[in-house]
Formats: sequence, C-alpha cells, structure tokens
Amino acid sequence: MIVQTLLIIAVFIFQTGFPALLKFGGVFPDLVLAAIIVISFANPARKVVVPAIAGGLLVDIFSGMTLGISVILFLAIVFIINAAKKFLFANFNFSAILVAVFGITIFSDIFYFLSARILGWLGFKTFFVETKYLFFSVLPKEILYNLIAAAALYLLWILAKFLTGYRKSWK
Repeated sequence: MIVQTLLIIAVFIFQTGFPALLKFGGVFPDLVLAAIIVISFANPARKVVVPAIAGGLLVDIFSGMTLGISVILFLAIVFIINAAKKFLFANFNFSAILVAVFGITIFSDIFYFLSARILGWLGFKTFFVETKYLFFSVLPKEILYNLIAAAALYLLWILAKFLTGYRKSWK
C-alpha cells in the first residue's frame, strides 16, 4: 500500500511538474487515472483504496475542483476494476488494461462533466466545458493519451517486477 501510494504521488508530481512535456493537441493525459487503473489491476482493492484517496485528494486540491470529486471517482474506479477482475478478466494482462483505460477515460470525463454541471446548478463555483468540445475534441485525444500512459506504466510495472525478482503478482 505504501509503494502504491508513493507511485501515485510520484506520478502526480510528474504530471503537474512537467505539463509542457505532456501536452498533446491542447490536452493533458490523466497520469494519475492511468496509474490507478494499472495499480488496481495489479493489486487487490484493499491495497489500492489509500492510493486512490491520496491521488484524488491531490488532484482535487491542486486543480481547484470541489474537494472529494476525484476521490469519489478514483474509489469507484478501484471497485469497478475489482469487480471486472472477478467477472470479466481472468488474469492481469495488457489487453485488459487497454480496455479498462478506454472505458474508464470515457466514464471519468462524463463523471467530471456531470459533477460540474450539477454543482453549477447548485450554486457552487465550478468549471464549464462545452459538451461538443468535450466529446468531439478533448475526449478522443485524452483516450489516446491515457492509453499511451497506461501502456508505459504497465511496461514499468513489468520491468520493476523483473528487476525485483517477483515471479508472482504483487498481491
């Protein structure tokens, strides 16, 4: 749990510390989201809850979003992946991660979009994104970028597993 939390913090620092390196077509990848997906596939849900909360709090605090929105999203992702591991994906593999990243990127953008709209209607200060711009400009680029980020994180996980001598999953 400590290693996973430190990984989330390191990914967050990289994501926020080097935004010019990561910008692609006006869109930034959500490296924290990709890391939570990979960590959720590699570990049981109980080992990913604390890293998901830490990542959500970091994203909320430093992005100016309403505190708790990303925490709720990341915890939902952990439990969705945990259920998917039991019922859809028999083992932890690259294709399962790519399918999850594709679907969860769409889910997370819709979640953020609806959260902003609902909070705006309730009188909270929030961001506004035009629907057409989000779904036809931002989302396709973000899906591609998150797929690349998750693939890189998966390869780093395989490399770390090899270098540390683990032959079984980090469970």
